[in-house]
Amino acid sequence: MPAPLAALLRGLPLLGFLLVMTPWPGYGAEGRLPPVLERALSLYAEQGLEALVPALVQGGPLEGQALAREQTRVLRRIEGFYGRYRGHELLHETALGSRSHLVYFVLHYDKGAVFGKALLYGKRKTATVSSFNFHTRPEELLPAQWLVTGTGGANHTRVLRSGLAAIR
Repeated sequence: MPAPLAALLRGLPLLGFLLVMTPWPGYGAEGRLPPVLERALSLYAEQGLEALVPALVQGGPLEGQALAREQTRVLRRIEGFYGRYRGHELLHETALGSRSHLVYFVLHYDKGAVFGKALLYGKRKTATVSSFNFHTRPEELLPAQWLVTGTGGANHTRVLRSGLAAIR
């Protein structure tokens, strides 16, 4: 195989990774969460945990469902260990078809980060939350290609800096 062709083929996996991890234009490209998440997290900061989940599920299929209440219990346990909620940041948002958006974000607390994932339905500005999840371990929510298992003495996980740079 000619050397230029071999070099091109070796670079295809990296190109594919970067294409997958690049935000879609118009979907989070400005670095802010969609309005439904921004509103809910503002209420969380101002009024506490009891305001977060009702704001997240308002108008969506989870409104009034036990699954939504379970996430309140999960976050209450997290707050017990991690302290007070301090802010958030968007990791990645992508369109899944014309009406669905998948959003990955980080919640910052006094003592650590909590990772979030939400599936939104509708236009970005008026979308409702179809499902959401929070976890303290990134490998439970983030796509596997964003994570690399360490091979040193201690087995650890770290987020690829280049992957996060590509999605910002």
